[in-house]
Amino acid sequence: MIYQWLQKEDPLIDSTVSRDFNFVTDVLYEKLKLQDVFLFKDQVILYMPPPFRMYSKNVRIIDDCTEIEVQKPSSPMEQQMTFSRYKNFNTFKGMIGITPNGAISFISELFTSSAT
Repeated sequence: MIYQWLQKEDPLIDSTVSRDFNFVTDVLYEKLKLQDVFLFKDQVILYMPPPFRMYSKNVRIIDDCTEIEVQKPSSPMEQQMTFSRYKNFNTFKGMIGITPNGAISFISELFTSSAT
């Protein structure tokens, strides 16, 4: 989505947009990877929505796994590694964790779809 927006805003060649986008995400990763991602329990409870506080006070993180569609690789071995039988196209798998009030607290590395 961001990639498509960049192409519309400035008609650069694909490789330039891709290279710039990859550079920005690499810089963000290097800067943010040292951040402490898990809040203390009292901090989570303080900002927890009332329904969670009443019924699920011990919840600190809500996990969700997802598959992200990717372009079909040219290498047959990479095609096999990234093909998802569940989605029926090539994907990477990842996991995200959020606190009960919706703050992102964890994002995993991406894995090939053949990983379980």
